[in-house]
Amino acid sequence: MVNDRDALLATVRAAESTGEWRKAEALLAVAAVSADPFWRVCLADLRCRHGQPEEALALADAVLADRPDDAAALQVRGAALWRLRRFLAAEESLVAAWGARPTAYAACLLTRVRRRAAGAAAALEWVDRALRVLPGDGSLLRERATLLQRLGRQAEAVHAARLALEASPRDGRALVGWISARLAPLAPGVAAEEISRLLRLPRLAAEPRLHALLGATLERAGRPAEALEAWRSAAALPPREPRDQAALVFALRRCGCRGEAFAGLCALVRVDPTHVAALAALVADARTLGRQVEARRLLHALLRADPGRRHLWGWLRRLARLTEPAPRSKGAR
Repeated sequence: MVNDRDALLATVRAAESTGEWRKAEALLAVAAVSADPFWRVCLADLRCRHGQPEEALALADAVLADRPDDAAALQVRGAALWRLRRFLAAEESLVAAWGARPTAYAACLLTRVRRRAAGAAAALEWVDRALRVLPGDGSLLRERATLLQRLGRQAEAVHAARLALEASPRDGRALVGWISARLAPLAPGVAAEEISRLLRLPRLAAEPRLHALLGATLERAGRPAEALEAWRSAAALPPREPRDQAALVFALRRCGCRGEAFAGLCALVRVDPTHVAALAALVADARTLGRQVEARRLLHALLRADPGRRHLWGWLRRLARLTEPAPRSKGAR
């Protein structure tokens, strides 16, 4: 049974790594029919990570109804609530998950919740506590480096990023985090040249996060056209993560390519109807581009597919307000 489980998990991960997450979902959906709650939690986790937090929350709650202390289900529930911007409930579930079984994933999510609620210093205090339980964990060290950078503690940030890379030498995120921490003190133009030089190395040329870092650095250097090409490269490289796709869409908006960006916004919202920034941009750009009808059709289609997405009615009302002509003043003729 364990071997069968490992084989199916390996197949699911392979499908995800090549961007075939719908194939992975179909495999897990079949397994989730069984009595084993493990597969329902796996399916919930997959759906949460791919823009279906409502479905993930329902699955996690179904598992927790029978197994209220299931650490994995509590963790997925917290992640889904985070995606749904129900932050207090997310923190409650993640604290329970951490208490049931401390994991780096729960700790990292709690870090983001606490950074939003109380700032980087409070989040850093939590990370340091978590590292006493999970010493040397690479993902927590990455979070620590990011927080230290936010707090302006540059030398400590570089040290934490180096420790993260030592803990996870094959992790592209750890490598790019270390590069970012080291280059942070440099002027953006100088840093961009250094990143471009690194991208010429064969082992780094296909690292999407490094291309994304180049895009952000070039934007800070006031070179938007070059930045856009870097964002395009990041979005085109496997595993084609949703984060990189979103970054490209917003880079297109900043560069004035609103028509191309609008198509990307529609795709983002279709994949993740809870993406607040994408919804806000979609509604704003629909009016600017005269594409209100297209935006309305998209939101109505998402509601027909899942009437539980009640938050979309608010965006439809906002779109209607933007579409309606302004009321005439009393003195107007």
